[in-house]
Amino acid sequence: MILLNHLHTLWTLPEGYMDHSVRWRAIKSRSTQSVLTTGVSLNRDDLGEYRLWQRRFWEHTLRDDRNFASHVDYCHWHLVKQGLVNHLTDWPGGQKPGAETDYGERF
Repeated sequence: MILLNHLHTLWTLPEGYMDHSVRWRAIKSRSTQSVLTTGVSLNRDDLGEYRLWQRRFWEHTLRDDRNFASHVDYCHWHLVKQGLVNHLTDWPGGQKPGAETDYGERF
């Protein structure tokens, strides 16, 4: 989910996979190159890096279905927090009030 100043992802990775930095570096690099090909001008920082993405990331291994659902809810909450919608139901595919959500089918 790409928001105004950050993004959220939920991944299913191979058992034992721990090299999150390599994956994030590739995502940030490829998306930055895609932006540059559109002709958008990006500023560079003191290290010469484009300032499109923050340097850090936060990762969390989901423990169970309940933990997964709470993280999906957290991602949805940011749509409202960032002012992209007033209510989650305003977002295409947003959860309908009182509806059962099968996160595994939607994400």
